[in-house]
Amino acid sequence: MLQRRLESGWGVLIPGGIVSALLCLDLTFSEWRVLIVLGLLATTGMLYHKRLRHFVLLPSCVAFASGLALVMMNLEVMK
Repeated sequence: MLQRRLESGWGVLIPGGIVSALLCLDLTFSEWRVLIVLGLLATTGMLYHKRLRHFVLLPSCVAFASGLALVMMNLEVMK
């Protein structure tokens, strides 16, 4: 039971670390949008793959965290 909880935790921690590393690169708005689209396309492709289906949280969480970064960037510009 504990192992399953850790597996789902890694599915969120690894993409969160990737996105936090990408935040240090100061990507532009359009580059973030491309990253989100690639994450969503990878999620769709992984859903139909027999072995990769178990890791579908990785690209979808990267896309979600990238979307949150875009919202934060947009709010900062509006101030």
